[in-house]
Amino acid sequence: MKIYKGLMENVPYPGHKSFLEGREQVEDETRAGRPSTSKTDDSVERVRSLVRSDGRLTLRMFSSELNLNRFTVHQILTQDLDITDELKGIPAEAFQHCYEQRKQRLRSCVAAQGNYFKGDNLDL
Repeated sequence: MKIYKGLMENVPYPGHKSFLEGREQVEDETRAGRPSTSKTDDSVERVRSLVRSDGRLTLRMFSSELNLNRFTVHQILTQDLDITDELKGIPAEAFQHCYEQRKQRLRSCVAAQGNYFKGDNLDL
């Protein structure tokens, strides 16, 4: 087995030199560039308005529509907007009705065997 010592010796260690010169702080210094998070008051409001306009969107759809990453959208939905409490507020009957509609659509798609059909005009 070969050990590439020479390669590892040439790897720069960020901040190593500054500690040798007497730096004692380990926190990052502020620097210009992209912010560490894109979760701002504006992005929270944009997510809130999109949820109100269409609550059936997925995280991926939200992130694509708003140009935010999925993690940020998830944080906004769960922490800032507390969407889980709103979901818990949906009556069981309404949820069951939507679930039954979804099952019917799935059965229709399977019965169509990939063929196009419009609306509920498919005989099962």
